[in-house]
Amino acid sequence: GFVNVGNITGDFTGNYAVVSGMGGGAIFFNNTTAGDITGDFTGNYTTGSGGAIKGFATIGNVTGDFIGCYAGGSGGAIEIYNVGNITGNFTDCHSEGNSLYYGGAGAIGVDGSVGNITGDFTNIYALNGDGGAIHLLGLAGDIKGDFTNVHAYNGDGGAIWLNISSANENGMNIESNFNNVTASGIGGAINLCSSSIDKIKGDFTDVHAGGSGGAIYVQGGSINDIEGNFKNVYSETGRGGALYLGQRVATNVTGDFENVHAYSDGGAIYKMDNLGNVTGNFTDIYSENGSGGAIYALSAGDITGDFTNIHAKGNGGAINLNRGYSDSIITGNFTNTYSETGMGGAIYAPGTMASAADPDTGLNISGDFSNIHAATGGGALYLGSVNNIIGDFTDV
Repeated sequence: GFVNVGNITGDFTGNYAVVSGMGGGAIFFNNTTAGDITGDFTGNYTTGSGGAIKGFATIGNVTGDFIGCYAGGSGGAIEIYNVGNITGNFTDCHSEGNSLYYGGAGAIGVDGSVGNITGDFTNIYALNGDGGAIHLLGLAGDIKGDFTNVHAYNGDGGAIWLNISSANENGMNIESNFNNVTASGIGGAINLCSSSIDKIKGDFTDVHAGGSGGAIYVQGGSINDIEGNFKNVYSETGRGGALYLGQRVATNVTGDFENVHAYSDGGAIYKMDNLGNVTGNFTDIYSENGSGGAIYALSAGDITGDFTNIHAKGNGGAINLNRGYSDSIITGNFTNTYSETGMGGAIYAPGTMASAADPDTGLNISGDFSNIHAATGGGALYLGSVNNIIGDFTDV
């Protein structure tokens, strides 16, 4: 039967558990409900899972710092069914194993529910499995904290892997900066599987993925808004040098992109269908073997920003709106952009068209174009229907 445990208060240092199939270097719960845990955990480890805390349990809030904790299995610091809020910093923690329900989880693995997670994650990794720092499956609150030197060495989601329902009406919010974060698979910093996210806010620096989504990969979920800057971010073998966005929601993106690239389509942003509004400058961006040097989408809302030193192997040196109805307003200057083998040195939008019900809709472009070229048609622009083009063209 279940055992009820009250609050636990105190520090745990240098504890370990050598077990098979269990774990919890400091605390192990089995068929338990427990109160809050308050204290710091330093140098706790297990050959199983949950370097400091492991539980087939429902527990209250966990408050404390976790330093130098690790697991031979998954969950470098914490692996639990259900937990309240987790508040504290995680430093020098890692996991070496992989689990069907907990992934790698270099610091935190939850299979059930968790409240808000608040704290910084520094020098964290999952040697095998998804979620370099955090792997959440179930119901979750918000995440707030910075991730530095965090890696999924053989998995997806360099810092965070999510397959969750949000406790918030509009979806989860993530407010974090990511610095030197990588995944061997998809989603260099964040990988979303069937998760609804309201907003991701933060900067991504020196982040990359072996597969698609150099910073963020969305599989079956959705994100309403992304706000942040992306610098030195790339997808080694896939699409979306910074962002790979799935279907369902027309995500709005606000931020600058600098030195970002992808192997295939969407040097900075790849959207499977309709992209929302994009506001920001794009500098030194390219698609090595695909189309859309900076942006690739079927259609988009308004795009506002300057595009400098952008190129693609295929169509759309800077922007590729591949097909479908669009009444986008594109506002910005294009400098040194080109399509190496295709059409539309700056913009490729062959399917844009005016609405039969409102002939004033359609693509509107305002900006100057300098040093633009394409290998075949449309040195600067290759378009379907367009309402207005306002700007100067130099060396095109």
